[in-house]
Amino acid sequence: MTVTMPEQQPEQTSDLARFTAMVAAYAAAQEALRVNLMALILRYWRLVTNPFAPDQVTQYGEGVAVAVRAAQKRSMDLSVAHQRALLGDMDVKLPRFAMDLPEQPRGVDPVEVAQRALREARILESAGDRTALNPVPLSRAEAMDRGLQRALRMANDDVDLAAREGAQQAFARVPDVVIGYRRVIHPELSRGGTCGLCAAAADRTYTVGELLPIHSGCNCSVSPITPDQDPGDEQNQVDLGVLYRLANGTGGKELSRVRFQIDRHGELGPTLRPRSKGAGDPAVQIAQIDETLAGLGTWAQKNPDVDLGAAQNAQLDERNLLTNRK
Repeated sequence: MTVTMPEQQPEQTSDLARFTAMVAAYAAAQEALRVNLMALILRYWRLVTNPFAPDQVTQYGEGVAVAVRAAQKRSMDLSVAHQRALLGDMDVKLPRFAMDLPEQPRGVDPVEVAQRALREARILESAGDRTALNPVPLSRAEAMDRGLQRALRMANDDVDLAAREGAQQAFARVPDVVIGYRRVIHPELSRGGTCGLCAAAADRTYTVGELLPIHSGCNCSVSPITPDQDPGDEQNQVDLGVLYRLANGTGGKELSRVRFQIDRHGELGPTLRPRSKGAGDPAVQIAQIDETLAGLGTWAQKNPDVDLGAAQNAQLDERNLLTNRK
């Protein structure tokens, strides 16, 4: 398929080519970092044979927390170096500075965060998926597989948080020059193409003091804006044009109809989600947990190898989280 691109002046073409090359190199480095982190998490996950065993849960949480912390530091380094390169190409010098990655980027103990995936596996094994109409306990293999998917999603979010923090700290060092920034989409990193959320938000700009809204699996990077330069906008227009042409017909219409809203996540800050998709009612979920707790004794009798106390604690932990959301 041939895509006709708008004519550009030679200097504009050269500027865009340099910008595209820098953005692509940064995206590739971040992707390699994510792949390595996912491999480490998978290695720790495979060491867990019983998600109800406290010693295994502790070992997993501590190991993953260390791995995620190292990945976050590297992600932040890459983010700052990327902004330094972009700003340099815009004739803006970003001074060297000591980056500050908070000890608890989510505001919660990183070990506890890592252990949530195993808690989910325990819940699924003991009570099933409460979002289903009639929840049925899953097998251990199924529950662990679902828990692993959550572990990988959370780690990806943690890398995003560090990258966002790095860009924010970089922009704060040149407040008289950088007046804002925008997201830069990366169709090449999305298995199914750039998601509708990012495509819909690609025309938004943010002030330096605003945090970029993210979502799970987001592959966007950011580009600074000065009073007379906004290279990310030009790059997005090229990518969006290609996306809409390649997604012609129903796909293109679906992309253009996507609407989003920004939610305030207690740990991730601003996040994107489809406007039509509402969060589950905590009161309904709490009622389902109460029903589960009432039947755990009978379930444990049929599954003597499972620690009833641990199963009850997993349910109570989830109930407490939902109670705080009400």
